[in-house]
Amino acid sequence: MAGPGQRQAKGWQLSLRPAGKQRLSDYKVVIWATDSAAPVAEEVSARALEVGAQLKVSGATVSYTARPKFYVVAAHENYQTLLNATMTSGMNLEEVARMQRRADSLEIDDHSRRALITRAAVLSHRDWIRANGWREKIRAAWDEFFDEWDIVICPQMATTAFMHDHQPFRQRTLLVDQVQRPYFEQLFWAGLAINAYLPSTVFPTGLSADGLPIGLQAMGGPYCDFETIEFTQLLGERVGGFQAPPYFN
Repeated sequence: MAGPGQRQAKGWQLSLRPAGKQRLSDYKVVIWATDSAAPVAEEVSARALEVGAQLKVSGATVSYTARPKFYVVAAHENYQTLLNATMTSGMNLEEVARMQRRADSLEIDDHSRRALITRAAVLSHRDWIRANGWREKIRAAWDEFFDEWDIVICPQMATTAFMHDHQPFRQRTLLVDQVQRPYFEQLFWAGLAINAYLPSTVFPTGLSADGLPIGLQAMGGPYCDFETIEFTQLLGERVGGFQAPPYFN
């Protein structure tokens, strides 16, 4: 999927650099097992910590505290703003007018997720440019971070696979260790990579206590796609790779 389209190919090419490391001991890895902005199940965060321990045994440099220099809650709000502005761009005029009325009725100090995505749906071009400018600052912070570190391992979802909730979006929640959490809170983990245009490879770490796969993601620096793929292949050889879950009726 990467690379220029037919028109762009007349002027530029994409050349991703090959993976530069061939052993786990060559890597400097950060473990981001959970976060107060989007808590994950204990079993998922524990698995991330276990992977960190395996990496240390393999000779890798591992940190459990290193983080990029931005406020993660504000970064997540930035992602949701840009995401919802894109997702609602196809609304017809009637829908736009209805959403604008909702946005106009919000209190100025309302910073709830509902308010955030409502405002994003009718974001002006000027405010979109400002939001994109904030994203560029986030990307610059990641650039600085990946000057020192090679990989970030973190969850890609709060839980293992769950039963689909057919209720309207606003009524949905996600049960995380017997606590009802906001359904879309887990966009946080995907948004870390997506909003900053970073490569991320999701890899298996074995099954949970109830027999379902636990996947984590390995994020890398910009255009280091082959690095995250090579790293997860090496890690898979260490932690065992994919195990098929038992059949569930």
